[in-house]
Amino acid sequence: MNKSIIILFLFLLLISCTIKKPDVVIIDERTNLEDQVLGYYEELNEETDGLVAVYRAGPDSNNTMKPIPTHINESHLPILEVMSEQRTKRIFIISLMIDEQLVAENNKGYLEFRPPQNVKVPKDEAERIKTIIEEENERRLYINKKIIELDDELILDDLAEVEMASAKYYQALAPVGTWIQRSNGWWIQKSEFKDEN
Repeated sequence: MNKSIIILFLFLLLISCTIKKPDVVIIDERTNLEDQVLGYYEELNEETDGLVAVYRAGPDSNNTMKPIPTHINESHLPILEVMSEQRTKRIFIISLMIDEQLVAENNKGYLEFRPPQNVKVPKDEAERIKTIIEEENERRLYINKKIIELDDELILDDLAEVEMASAKYYQALAPVGTWIQRSNGWWIQKSEFKDEN
């Protein structure tokens, strides 16, 4: 009996010594997804720049518009028009509201009405601001869904992850002093020197 226990022990010891522990490499899929989404934003922004340049130039002397630049994918035109409109609104209206600290960037890639506690915003003004925010957030949602359509590896169930990646994009664009929501839900003012995420 004693001999069989020793043999069993040696057998188990031998087996445990010959089995190699597999190497496990953990890949942060969220980082890869964020890179993909940010890549789409960069590509679409470049195409939007080209499209805006065509429209700003206006028609030539024969009253003909310039052709769409060759680097623009024509299937992207609907999303580029939304991004162009978004850019125009953002520059003139939303930037003012962000500067006044009435609007903040949340951790899902959307704007929120968040006036300082010591500021009383008249009801009609608050409603106007909320309407502008809603329109901008609809544009952002449209862009996020189009990014999912552009990528064969993404499905609509990935929307929440795409939104988190777009939040980082918009928060990076936000000026210093903008209130941003960190991934943990806490609100902070964007500073010049710290990574806020």
